[in-house]
Amino acid sequence: MKRKQYLRTAAAVLSAAMLLGGCGGSKTKEAGDTVRSAETETAEIEVTGIEAAETETAETEAAEIETAETEAAETETAEAEQESVGIRAASPYIFSEGLAWVELEGGSELAVVDADGKIRFTLEHGDGTVDATPFYDGASAVYIDKPNSGYAIYSAAGELLASSDDGDDTTSFQLLGSGDGKYLIEKTTTSFSENSTVLYCIDKNGNKLTEEAQVSDGVNAMEYRGDGLFANTYSSTCFLDGRVIKLNDDSVPETERTDLGFRMWGEGEVLSIKYCDVIRTSGALEDTDYYKTIDIAQGQNYPIGCWFNQNCELVTALAAFPEGVTVDGCEYIGEFDGGYAYVGLRGADGQSYYTIVDQSGNPVYEPVKIEGGPFAYAFHDGAIAFTDHGYVVLDKDGTLYDAAEDLSAFTGSILPEDKVGGIMYGSSNVELTINEGVKYMAKDGIYRKLDSTPFDQAVLTDDTVHVSFAPEEQGN
Repeated sequence: MKRKQYLRTAAAVLSAAMLLGGCGGSKTKEAGDTVRSAETETAEIEVTGIEAAETETAETEAAEIETAETEAAETETAEAEQESVGIRAASPYIFSEGLAWVELEGGSELAVVDADGKIRFTLEHGDGTVDATPFYDGASAVYIDKPNSGYAIYSAAGELLASSDDGDDTTSFQLLGSGDGKYLIEKTTTSFSENSTVLYCIDKNGNKLTEEAQVSDGVNAMEYRGDGLFANTYSSTCFLDGRVIKLNDDSVPETERTDLGFRMWGEGEVLSIKYCDVIRTSGALEDTDYYKTIDIAQGQNYPIGCWFNQNCELVTALAAFPEGVTVDGCEYIGEFDGGYAYVGLRGADGQSYYTIVDQSGNPVYEPVKIEGGPFAYAFHDGAIAFTDHGYVVLDKDGTLYDAAEDLSAFTGSILPEDKVGGIMYGSSNVELTINEGVKYMAKDGIYRKLDSTPFDQAVLTDDTVHVSFAPEEQGN
């Protein structure tokens, strides 16, 4: 465009010269020379512009190539700095808050891995089986699976938040239970002048949440039942608000014992203790192999499958089933969880069936046949797991799944039954868990995605933190 404008200008100059000087002579020649000079200058400018543009393009392309090569080299270096290792599931055998404990290939170290397969931190430990609690509020406690072996609480980044290492050889500690960010601690002091055991609760940072409560003898692990209540149902012992309460202690008001018994076995303030066969004579709450009893009215009988509230009033009873269908037995009836309770039935065909009932005692779905007549291994929010004859799960809508197959459509969660409180010394046999899109089966030993894709590899990076848990230094 500039060239055309220049030529038009030159032509105008030439025409003016011709009009002024006539059609011949030197002036016409001079005008022609001027036009040729302008054309030459324009051509030189165009060549120079093209060369500059080509040079700039070449420099840009070279810079882009150099940047790509640099990024590729950095990526290759980063990948070289990562180390993939084999992993197996470890206590408590469940993903929580996107994290899980694993055992590294070789078995010498534990580690915490996230859902992307990145190892957050490794944990070197001494002799003994190390168990852990599920992550809650970004923290998890680890402990050796034997009494008085100390504990340590770590953040998701591997930072030591609290531990039982107080530097006193006369004092030992044991983690008895955990839940809702509360950790129940047993502290035993044995010396020339003192022999005592106390219980108290701490938070993840080791701050005391309750006063110390004196106990006359040792207390076993306790299950967390919510609202600050820890309970050992086998010894009918509770810890609540800095107090140790025994349900068979006549010095404790009967109303309090009844209320605590209700909370130990029931759910919230709606439904409580299940009863089978008979509600027996007077007396406090007692535990038998398969059912719980409490004083309702002497000699009063109830059918199998009734639930009562803390005032010992009948709240829910099973709806009537077709003729020939019976409840399989007391051990086949569950407590309420998430508004549902499971019930095992014996069909008219003699086969085993399961369903769940709502708070009115009505079945939520048509009973489903479960091969082999198994006991329910775990129950949570309407989902039932069975492990006696293969691993199968029954979703809250009545859909039956083989846990070893694709569980992508499964909507529930299966929590480790003997790890509800996070602590279970000497009994850490978790068979099946399903949570946060990951499943674990004991017969498999590894985590898997719900579609059964193996989760058996994780990555160690330069960001991975390495820590050590030395129980011999944890106050022992």
